[in-house]
Amino acid sequence: MRAALLCAAAELGVGAPGGQPAGDVAFATGPVRCAHGRLRGSLRIVPDSPELPQPPLESVIDHVIESNRQYAQTFPGPRPTPPALHLAVVTCMDSRLDLFGALGLQIGDAHLIRNAGGVVTDDVLRSLAISQRLLGTREIAVIHHTECGMFNFDDVEFRYRLTKESGIEPQWRVPGFTDLELDVRISVDRIKQSLWLEHRNSVRGFIFDVASAEITEISHTSPIQD
Repeated sequence: MRAALLCAAAELGVGAPGGQPAGDVAFATGPVRCAHGRLRGSLRIVPDSPELPQPPLESVIDHVIESNRQYAQTFPGPRPTPPALHLAVVTCMDSRLDLFGALGLQIGDAHLIRNAGGVVTDDVLRSLAISQRLLGTREIAVIHHTECGMFNFDDVEFRYRLTKESGIEPQWRVPGFTDLELDVRISVDRIKQSLWLEHRNSVRGFIFDVASAEITEISHTSPIQD
């Protein structure tokens, strides 16, 4: 259709040299036939108009909302609030860690406490205290992973940049690490030393391999007992 209109416009001398309309758009108002066997006739010239605004592309959140509608249709219903396995997992927010699949967990089995690097911060200890004292968990798994973004992370530089750009100094720290196994042991130690927690004799550390989804336990002994 566009080829026919351009051809007709060129036959009638409309547009730029070479038959390409420039600026205005030509529309056929009756039968036309050009030298190439297409219809020829009169044309109506319509002034060029601004391009109509395009609807915004669907956002990722829109996609998530639609996925939730589909998920809710087959949702089996609520589970009890206390985790069925009495387990809490402290781990990284990294999107490559599918812990439900990798650990064989189901909805309602465990508390998953996540942040950048799986760092045992005061807020993580707060969550663990609530998890144990109010919701009955008794075991804790600390899971760090390979190729973590916190490896060699410069906390001082990052906080300086945020302060410079915002004018507000962060009141939190995001320490990185250079030894993954050592960082797991430090995290386990911090949990075992927290007197806010009732159950500290079953805290174990692991490294999740993002290339294979396998977890490897990091040996650790501690004199702290329940």
